[in-house]
Amino acid sequence: MANAPSGFGKPKLKRTAPREIEPSAAAPDLTQDVPEPVDTDDNEFVACRQSGASASDRITQCVARRGGIPRKSLSDAQWRRLSPFLTGKKGDRGRTARNSRLTVEGILWRFRVGAPWRDLPAHFGNWNSVYRSFRRWCRRGVFLRLLLSLARELDLRVLLVDGTFVKVHQHAAGAPKRGRHPDISRSEQALGVSRGGLTTKVMLLIDRRGRLAGFSLAPGNTFEAHELPALLSSLPASETAELLGDKAYDTNRVRGMLAELGIVATIPSKSNRKKPIPHDTGAYKGRGLVENVIADLKHFRGIATRYCKYAEMYAAGFQLVAWHLQTRGRRQRQSMYLEGR
Repeated sequence: MANAPSGFGKPKLKRTAPREIEPSAAAPDLTQDVPEPVDTDDNEFVACRQSGASASDRITQCVARRGGIPRKSLSDAQWRRLSPFLTGKKGDRGRTARNSRLTVEGILWRFRVGAPWRDLPAHFGNWNSVYRSFRRWCRRGVFLRLLLSLARELDLRVLLVDGTFVKVHQHAAGAPKRGRHPDISRSEQALGVSRGGLTTKVMLLIDRRGRLAGFSLAPGNTFEAHELPALLSSLPASETAELLGDKAYDTNRVRGMLAELGIVATIPSKSNRKKPIPHDTGAYKGRGLVENVIADLKHFRGIATRYCKYAEMYAAGFQLVAWHLQTRGRRQRQSMYLEGR
């Protein structure tokens, strides 16, 4: 028992001297300025950089020389259609026409990523200048007239209607009340409390080719069928022969209004209707087209989530995004169930 360890477990090992570590190379001094890497093979970028132009002009020149188009920017064909609607175009007095195209692209970028205005990249210019241009164009109805310019391309024989909820960010709930009751002020800005909290409901009318024929903003707790008469009143009802909607529009008031206008209601009956009203189930399958259009619009984070305090500014961004999606040169969405109707 004399050789037994004094404590529990294994006996302690004998401490050895620490192992010597070979000295490594000296660490770089991070306080020194690191020269910016320059691609000497890219003669175009070097030429733009040495020209003395501003940062935004250098990027624009390089993109133009290479023939590329930045993500979510305007094409030349789109700019030719949009430029006549803008105030501050070439020939106007002042500095508002310095680069209106870059300003519009900055607005599109902001609604695409949903970033605050202050986080706008310097490529688009001063963020406050871009915001003030957007607000000025919004108040003058520039984007509304821009969207209305596509009205002649609409095919109104068959219309599809649907509504979608838009979550309202907390920064969008601070519009001045100006002495009005909070509920009245909130309703004027299309804000309402629903199951998802503070929301806005967007009502859309789509033609049979997937193009936006009209839309409206309402508080999130608004019944969709109540907004349909106002939407249809902005269109020539004589050109419409059929309307497709889901069960939310199965009300006697809506069906009576459509019958007076001579429009066939392709709307399924609710489960609580005592005498179900038959509808064309084949044509109703084409109603998925409006769901696809809503999904395309909500690819823009500034549309899927509302960050604008004022309803008119959110509506202006919605109009610009809808116009951009319809004129970007890609094939429009269609439904095989609506062909020949």
